[in-house]
Amino acid sequence: MQILKIQTMGLKEAMLLSFATCFLIFNRGVVGTSLHEEVQSPNERVIKTITTEAGQVFDCIDMYKQPALDHPLLKNHKIQLKPSSYPKRMKIEKSSGKFTNNYSQIGMKSIGCALGTVPILRYQQNVLKKATIRSQGFGTDVPHSPGHRITMMAKTKPKRNATYHGSKTYIAVYTPNMLPDQYSEGAMWINNGPPDQLNSIQVGWTVNPTLYGDNRTHLFGYWTADGFKETGCFDILCPGFVQVSAATTLGLILEPTSHGRVQYESLFNVFQDAKTGDWWLAIIPRDLLVGYWPRYLFTSLASHADQIGWGGEVFSPRNVPTPPMGSGQFNMKDRKVTCNARAIELIDENHKYRDLRFVEIITDGFSYNHCYGVGYTGFVRYVGYNVLFGGPGGSDCF
Repeated sequence: MQILKIQTMGLKEAMLLSFATCFLIFNRGVVGTSLHEEVQSPNERVIKTITTEAGQVFDCIDMYKQPALDHPLLKNHKIQLKPSSYPKRMKIEKSSGKFTNNYSQIGMKSIGCALGTVPILRYQQNVLKKATIRSQGFGTDVPHSPGHRITMMAKTKPKRNATYHGSKTYIAVYTPNMLPDQYSEGAMWINNGPPDQLNSIQVGWTVNPTLYGDNRTHLFGYWTADGFKETGCFDILCPGFVQVSAATTLGLILEPTSHGRVQYESLFNVFQDAKTGDWWLAIIPRDLLVGYWPRYLFTSLASHADQIGWGGEVFSPRNVPTPPMGSGQFNMKDRKVTCNARAIELIDENHKYRDLRFVEIITDGFSYNHCYGVGYTGFVRYVGYNVLFGGPGGSDCF
């Protein structure tokens, strides 16, 4: 049965209004006077500052002094430079190239920090101005703002004793137009636990002006260990995600993005180390290891996930038309114009990759008027197991 998830703004969305809280905790800089001036943040941890061709500013800091280690649960954590174990059959991923004249690989340029350092995105003043510093703790806490979040997802059917240790998929990457305080995502969810104590890792691409101060598409990650109450944040805006790559980080702009009937995609691969229990993020090209969420951050997700999902999510303030999801179109018969997650695989209880042929998939969301849609196609030749999602949004989508 398909159900449209529309709900009043939860803490995850409210956190967008104060997401830089913990960034400020470890980066106490002086805010400039110009609204779009980048924050001047003298910090003893900064070894080098790099401005990318896309205009993003990254501070390279000593890997062993990175913000993740400020988390009280990671006080004595020893950074793992690579997983101690990999899922069986994991290998270096190759570019999908022109996949049946449809897909091309996103090209991610190296940020260029030196080995032994990691890149930390520097946020602009107009973004940081929306932050509210908590007097204690590492979460964020602001009054709930009214709004609507709509999730269109295909996911594994709830099953007693279901055990997963990750998933990987190629997701077509788009740049839907956003109004202020809106966002749109194409993502993968790794979940465990009841809603009020949900443990979740979410990765993919997003256009999120509140989070990044622009209308471009970014690589993002999100985590929570208590149903979005007190723990978790986007990217590395609070201690938690341990960065190991000197070349790529969460928050990086993704270019080029899909348009018309030309689709660009990126591989998103989240897997749990069988020995340490840490959750690693790897992306294309070359299955680059970005970093990991240590198992100590979680409760139920420390051992395994019980559900995996793939699809899209949008948010809009109340009384504002909801934004486009994916390509802004949903056509189950034409994936060339519809955002999709393809070649989907799960990592099973034995830490082996498997396709979805013996897994029951359900859809969480449905075609609501002309707003959004989600559909699971099963196996498609040359495409693999495929989920399509998206739609234009509008004023009657609440």
